[in-house]
Amino acid sequence: MHIAAPEEGSPANPITVTATSGALKSVDVAIPGGGSLQGTFGSGHRAWSSTGQLDFGRSYAVTATAANAAGAVSTTKGSVSTVTPGTLVFPQLTPAAGLSDIGVGQPLRVDFVQSPDDTQAIAPTDRAAIQRKLAVTVNPPQPGAWYWISSNIVDYRPKAYWQPGTTIKLTAGIYGASFGHGAFGKLTRTATYTVHATMIAVADGHAENMKIYDSADLTNPIKTMNISLGSTANGTPTHSGIHVVVTVEKHNPYIMNSCTYGLCPPDPGAYIAKEYNAVRISDDGEFVHTNLNSIGSQGSSNVSHGCVNLNSADGKWFYEHFKPGDVVIVNNSGGPKLPLGDLWGDWSLPWSVWSAGNATG
Repeated sequence: MHIAAPEEGSPANPITVTATSGALKSVDVAIPGGGSLQGTFGSGHRAWSSTGQLDFGRSYAVTATAANAAGAVSTTKGSVSTVTPGTLVFPQLTPAAGLSDIGVGQPLRVDFVQSPDDTQAIAPTDRAAIQRKLAVTVNPPQPGAWYWISSNIVDYRPKAYWQPGTTIKLTAGIYGASFGHGAFGKLTRTATYTVHATMIAVADGHAENMKIYDSADLTNPIKTMNISLGSTANGTPTHSGIHVVVTVEKHNPYIMNSCTYGLCPPDPGAYIAKEYNAVRISDDGEFVHTNLNSIGSQGSSNVSHGCVNLNSADGKWFYEHFKPGDVVIVNNSGGPKLPLGDLWGDWSLPWSVWSAGNATG
């Protein structure tokens, strides 16, 4: 009989026992601290594989018996071990598992970290193996793909916006996965999301208004609001393109400090302001919010520091109706496209480019 340790010593892989002749009669794998590991026999009892959970840094005593064609019984004993990792890697999911209600534009993210302040870089040659540990199950099915945003972050988005009512299950099954250099996945995480009704805002810097739609065809707006976008004259244009309401980033009120994006005193453009009904639409300090100071310009000129400014009534309505994953499209702002690395700049890439960033092809 042959007793084999888990491949790479990973606790995610099974202990196996194979009969070199005849058939296995019994296999017992003792769990340190008491009990036996569960497992199943293959066809004809020629092989056995563990199905129970293995742990890191453990030794398991194996006792196997087999009978040959003549009925003679033999017993083989051995010990196998799992690896003791040098570093443990955690998968951080965005949206987090408890935030199950998302909009049609919400990408999914897995961020590989060793701790909240220490990321786990993954070499390009290793990304396909790690990506195969990730799964997105969509009902009803819709085309989608992964894209590696950085060496430790991979995002998933659909080809087009999610269909309302879609159920999505994200699984990061990295427990026991080798990340190289002694690093292994600490655990598997899952999250399930449901896509709520379509809400899309289209802000136009030429028309100086923002139209709200409850359908992705963008034909019949349910509401139109006067706006003021970022000032191109002052060098603070709003990023153009598709934005997505950032998860749980809604504030009423919110203190906006230009130092958060590098504009600090004594620069004459520096500011600290209390704003209301603030809904974040990028990681670059862009919000849709009420701004009473720009009401005279809303509907006529762009004077903000990059945000989408609204009056009190419209700001309150937007704050109450737009949720994480809902879409805000900015056209004719005079600004560059929202960067890929920004939350969420994923929609800045056309599908042909996005799908090519899928490590498994």
